[in-house]
Amino acid sequence: MLGESDDVARTLDRATTTTARLQAALDAAAGGVLLIGEGEYLIASTLRIPPSTRVEGAGPMDVWSDVRGGTVLETFGVGTTDTWQDTGKPELDNLSPLLVFAGNNVRLSNIGLRTGADSSRWDVGVLMPSVKRCSLEHVAIHGPWKVAACLLDATWSPRNKRMVALHGGKINRLDE
Repeated sequence: MLGESDDVARTLDRATTTTARLQAALDAAAGGVLLIGEGEYLIASTLRIPPSTRVEGAGPMDVWSDVRGGTVLETFGVGTTDTWQDTGKPELDNLSPLLVFAGNNVRLSNIGLRTGADSSRWDVGVLMPSVKRCSLEHVAIHGPWKVAACLLDATWSPRNKRMVALHGGKINRLDE
């Protein structure tokens, strides 16, 4: 007989697989459009949306309706903690975001984001680290996030040598 821990392990495996597939789809759509169909997707680690990429779901969920529908990304597991800011305060610099706009000209629309039962482990729904010409349209962000549902940060830039060094020099050009 399978116990609760077996169910959690299976769900984590599914979330990890979904996360990897969705990140691969985001990477493949870099500079173009990624359409995500209706459904609820469990996400186990931070997803990075490449520069000049548009991500569109089938609509955000309506928490006040009996008919949920839409495209929902829901956190599961511990997430990915990394240094995303340079405030000098580790509790603010080391964050676990669900989505990161990894460059300029990112558009996210018609999608819902929510924290799962493990909400105490995720800090931010959408992190926009010093990016330009980006937008959120018809995006519903639900749940208790530890820091913010949406965080616009101005400490990240190609001129910030600490952040460039922390990410192995693989920082996207944010001043395009």
